[in-house]
Amino acid sequence: MTQPEIVHLYDASSGDRVSILVSQGFNCFSWTRELESGQSSESLIFALPGHESGTARASSGGIPILFPFPGRIPGTRFEWDGIEYELEPSDKFGNAIHGFVHTRPWKLIDHGPTHASARFDSQTAEGELSRRWPGSFELTSTYRLHGDSLRFELEAFNSGSIPLPFGLGLHPYFRSPIHAPDAEQETVTIPVERHWTLEKMLPTGRTEADPFGLASGRPLADLRLDDVFDHGSTETITGDHTPDASRAHVESMRIATISGPLSRLEIRYDTDFPYCVAFTPPHREAICIEPYTCLPGSAAAGEAGRTTGLRILQPNQRWSTAVEYRWLATEE
Repeated sequence: MTQPEIVHLYDASSGDRVSILVSQGFNCFSWTRELESGQSSESLIFALPGHESGTARASSGGIPILFPFPGRIPGTRFEWDGIEYELEPSDKFGNAIHGFVHTRPWKLIDHGPTHASARFDSQTAEGELSRRWPGSFELTSTYRLHGDSLRFELEAFNSGSIPLPFGLGLHPYFRSPIHAPDAEQETVTIPVERHWTLEKMLPTGRTEADPFGLASGRPLADLRLDDVFDHGSTETITGDHTPDASRAHVESMRIATISGPLSRLEIRYDTDFPYCVAFTPPHREAICIEPYTCLPGSAAAGEAGRTTGLRILQPNQRWSTAVEYRWLATEE
């Protein structure tokens, strides 16, 4: 068995430590904080035993990176520009799910005490990916640890000769309880507006007002979720879209929170992510708040998928985005 490749980050100002499994999806699977006692806290990020060795299911913990499609695509085949592509069946309904970069090794390209960058190249990756997805791409991702903040940055580059359809999602597992002695004292707030009805975990096209009232905050213990939401608006961007690092203005920033009497987590993302999936695993030890750039299943709709967030990147063009996690003391 190949030895797993893991990198560690440490910020001396906060005592925070982060661990990332480079050899399986560049997955950040641990984030701890030094306590006044000198011991480390439990990890804010939940992962099953064996995750650090690469033996756990890749999407079962940590922060899986979902690309070139988040969520499910119906069945295992879809057509794009007259060419049929075959995907890997991954769920109990026989659907493909969550793309394929979270299950495969990445290449570490830069590493310092508080940052790490890695790259995924679809042209050199295992699994004959040219048969599974139109176009070729390189992903470059960076984690930056600074004080109470863990920032995730990603750049997608179309390295092929044809347009690249894609969507991105992040699937973080946040431990519960950690902000309170028990989940009854933890509150989840997500600024969503509409709830998408699902059939076999795929959107039907019908929406309704959020029946859970997540925008107003709900006790985590009351929630049983595996649901798709949007923020009340969607956008379509084609070609080169490189956001300015300073553009995260208050009016465009979305902030989801998990809070309790001990601490608060903020998940900060902007209008690059019109959709959000919320998931509470059956083991009840975590909650996932997952920003998505597109609705699940968008790629299978072809050009029509652009109305639900599917993006098209032209050859030699780039797209970049970022998501920030802040682990704050309750009084902050």
